[in-house]
Amino acid sequence: MPRPAASIVLAAFVALAVPAPLAAPPAVAPKAFLWALDGRSQPVRTGGPLYWRGGAAGDGAIGLETHPSVYLVWWGKQWQRGFVIRDRDGRVFSSRALQRYVRVFFASLGGSAWAGVQTQYCTASHGGATTCDAADPHVGNPPHQLAGEWTDPAPVSSRSDSAVASVALRAAARLGYDPQATYVVLAPPGGDLPRGPVWCGFHSQTAAPGGTGRLQYAFIPWLNTDWPGLGRSGCGMHAVDRRSNALGNGIFDAWSIVTDYAYSEPVTEPDDFGGVRDGWNDDYSAEAADKCAWRGLRDVELGTHRFAVQPLWSNEANACVVSR
Repeated sequence: MPRPAASIVLAAFVALAVPAPLAAPPAVAPKAFLWALDGRSQPVRTGGPLYWRGGAAGDGAIGLETHPSVYLVWWGKQWQRGFVIRDRDGRVFSSRALQRYVRVFFASLGGSAWAGVQTQYCTASHGGATTCDAADPHVGNPPHQLAGEWTDPAPVSSRSDSAVASVALRAAARLGYDPQATYVVLAPPGGDLPRGPVWCGFHSQTAAPGGTGRLQYAFIPWLNTDWPGLGRSGCGMHAVDRRSNALGNGIFDAWSIVTDYAYSEPVTEPDDFGGVRDGWNDDYSAEAADKCAWRGLRDVELGTHRFAVQPLWSNEANACVVSR
């Protein structure tokens, strides 16, 4: 996204111990935002197809993820203790129900037709390409892309870029570092909210543990709390399903819509150090999910469940699509 200036494995992955904190705040790349459905939010300009920008933005650049995977990082003791979430009709869901919803979503997307849209993109033979040759290394769509999860009990005292990056780095130290993975950090209720244009999530990059390579991470704030002047629907709550079911379709629509953005954009555009973006983006630096943000939201079948998602941009179709 344009940068501003200035399925079910899984309980075994959850751990509660935390390594020693980092000695200094990590350096982070510019953030790529998913702006909310709100008149005050920054518009995303798009134009033309996605172009391959070369994949060589400095040391550690990967250009795209040929074998993508995801780690979920539940940040804060609230996730350990558990809490309740009230639907707009007063029905009560638990935080563990939300965690299960997100966990099943990521455990089910690998190998799906929806994730397959991005397999048309590759490390092309020359910059400026809009199509790929069969021999080019392509984005992969392997099964079982949820590689692990961890609860970080550190207090959520700051939502600064360096604080979120530190959480992602602690998770990589605990769960293992994978340059092809995105570490998705999810915050509990409470804490400060963004000021100015309202965003629902972002992805970014920082130096990998030990300083070799880079680490992709995303941040998902608490999406079901009223945002100032925005209410509870601006990030997608009940955007597709008006009534909630036992899994949480409806009340948790936002969590699959926003996390699908957090997953899909680093797959085709992970790098941005020094303002050089070297993956797939269009004439206005919009990425595959940016070009379809909040358009054509719908439920898709992932494994044995359905989830609310947004389409992804396809150069092949010259349109936003939900399957290849």
